[in-house]
Amino acid sequence: MKLYYFDLYGIGEPIRMLLTYCKVQFEDIRLDGDKMVKLKSEGLFEFGQTPMLELDDGTRLVQTSAILSYLGSQHGMVPDDAMMRYWGECTVQHKLDMIRPLFACISEADEHL
Repeated sequence: MKLYYFDLYGIGEPIRMLLTYCKVQFEDIRLDGDKMVKLKSEGLFEFGQTPMLELDDGTRLVQTSAILSYLGSQHGMVPDDAMMRYWGECTVQHKLDMIRPLFACISEADEHL
């Protein structure tokens, strides 16, 4: 299993944390700008975005919430109760919503340097 994401904390970090917590062996591929451009031009990333989790069979999963949901289901982290599942997903989405504006600010600041 391979996780592709930048070498920073961000929307890929919850995936790293869940894989580590569940003791799942994975290759943590930390991208820089040049590597991202190269792999993106090769069509590796659905929607041209990361994070992307490549399973051992070659299946590529994208979108942080969807990846977390998949991994949670695979490793017994998703409750059977619909309301508990809702609150878990709601909490994850809230945290991701808080992180995204920070990256917009960072990206905008980088453009002005």
